[in-house]
Amino acid sequence: MGDLIHKLPTDEIVISGEDKESLLLLFGAKEEKQELPKTEPDTEVVDAAPTVILPRSGELAREGVLILTYILCFFIVSLQWVDDLLQVYIPLCKNSWIVRHLVKAVLFALILWIVVNRVYLMSSA
Repeated sequence: MGDLIHKLPTDEIVISGEDKESLLLLFGAKEEKQELPKTEPDTEVVDAAPTVILPRSGELAREGVLILTYILCFFIVSLQWVDDLLQVYIPLCKNSWIVRHLVKAVLFALILWIVVNRVYLMSSA
């Protein structure tokens, strides 16, 4: 954690009125801290350990399906026969590997978009 604000070094420059207005606008007026009522020693409030919130099993399953979808789409687009099909149907891909990779990236994004939207549509129905 960082340093406490009141322990940081400061200078003695007087703040102008415009600067004060800007600070008040940004941070607001300093509010006074309200003291909590004193409790008896046997009812002392102890800070509880932070609660860990785990996602539901359905959400984990959906995320797992999405990760497998990413892997499967990448695997399919990376196959050699996809390169061959692109070179047959898009002649520009035969001469330029950059264009071939751009077309494959668009193809990957399109397949992923269709599959992910289909998964979410099926899960929301």
